Amino acid sequence: MNSLGAGVDFRRVFENLPGCYLILASDLRIVAVSEVYLRATLTQREAIIGRHIFEVFPDNPAEAQPTGVRNLRASLEGVLRQGARRRPRISPRSSGRSTGAFVACATAPC
Repeated sequence: MNSLGAGVDFRRVFENLPGCYLILASDLRIVAVSEVYLRATLTQREAIIGRHIFEVFPDNPAEAQPTGVRNLRASLEGVLRQGARRRPRISPRSSGRSTGAFVACATAPC
């Protein structure tokens, strides 16, 4: 048996990667996030793990015709259907933060 990686806490490694990372389950629930992601989104791990991504980050209700959730959902569902990585364009959107305020940001899913 190969002992490569034996004793390595891969969750801890992932959480401390120097980048903004999020892992979703196939039902779009948040499974893991990096520390950088938490800082960038002003969220806390305990508050978002296990929750649906669009429950945590809904469309901004102040936008007349929000498209952020619709576009991201279509992209993620395409990945699930095709089983392949996609490189959609970066799209501007508002993001709800844990404070309840929405701020402008850009997303580049998958």
